[in-house]
Amino acid sequence: AYAALGQALVSADRAKEALGVYQRAARLTPDDPLALARVAELQEQTQDVAGAVQTWLLAAELHLRRRAVDAAVQVWQRIVEVAPDTVPAHERLAKAYAGMHLTRRAIYEYLTLAAIYQQAGNEQQATVACQRALGLDARNPDALTALDALQNGRSVRELIDEKEQNI
Repeated sequence: AYAALGQALVSADRAKEALGVYQRAARLTPDDPLALARVAELQEQTQDVAGAVQTWLLAAELHLRRRAVDAAVQVWQRIVEVAPDTVPAHERLAKAYAGMHLTRRAIYEYLTLAAIYQQAGNEQQATVACQRALGLDARNPDALTALDALQNGRSVRELIDEKEQNI
């Protein structure tokens, strides 16, 4: 009933009211990632990006509990579209891609993490992220270049931006 009411409110262009209704629906069905997804979508529409990211992260965890890794990956991808520097989403994507044997994608996620950490001034975590990428492929030229960039004070982000189209 709440989902139907929420949809009616969305159709009537009353997103804020619909958000409240879907939040009630999500509380009534705490194991339903789809209810959380609807909440997150409405949070995005109402410009609550931080709230949407947190809700999407919860939805992804529910998908994982259901062993729906592909669905969780889609949610994490959505998060990085909405908030590109969300560390937990990149971490989870890197691990998921590595587990799915999508090594190039996993390395890209680890290098993205290195860039985020570098921008935040956390060189140690940036180095760890590069090392994780190299743990997947010790001869990966992008990971080696990123580690060299870190050690020589150059931007890892520039490398990521160049390679983004090649994933």
